[in-house]
Amino acid sequence: MKRTEIIQLLPEVFRQADHPGTALSAIIDAMESLHIPDETLLNSLDSLFNPRLTLDRMVPFLAHWVELEWLLTEELKHQRIDKASSLDFLTNGPGRLRELLANGAYLIKWRGTSEGLRTFIQIALGIKNIRIDENPKDSDGDPIPYHIKIIVSSDVKSYLPVLHKIIEKEKPAYTTYELAFE
Repeated sequence: MKRTEIIQLLPEVFRQADHPGTALSAIIDAMESLHIPDETLLNSLDSLFNPRLTLDRMVPFLAHWVELEWLLTEELKHQRIDKASSLDFLTNGPGRLRELLANGAYLIKWRGTSEGLRTFIQIALGIKNIRIDENPKDSDGDPIPYHIKIIVSSDVKSYLPVLHKIIEKEKPAYTTYELAFE
């Protein structure tokens, strides 16, 4: 709040008494300077909650807001926000988690569907070629009920633990799955 704005809030008798070098002038100057840190924070508040702009140490905090804390390591789940640490969640550190957070509303809308699972894996692991067969056949050629087959490229094998975790969380609850590589 600027000095001129503060003065406008004062009664007329105080406004008339505001002259340079007086105690009232010094108090108004102090009031103005006390507002600066809070106003600076409020002017940049949106950047704290934008997953693409926020500090690395805020990313785990935001992950809790959209129910993605299950992707965090145990160390990061309990991390205090004021401590920075290496955020190597997925394939490129916090970058992929930031994108998952930014797409959180879309992912929640499609959770439990093939589209949601495909999109989640694409964002989390950075792979484009994912096929999901919702009606895989058994050895006799009959469809396997409540079963999906997820086909991904073989270069994802190094991320198998994360991939299985994602599939378990994002697939329809009543289905089983098999993972195949090409």
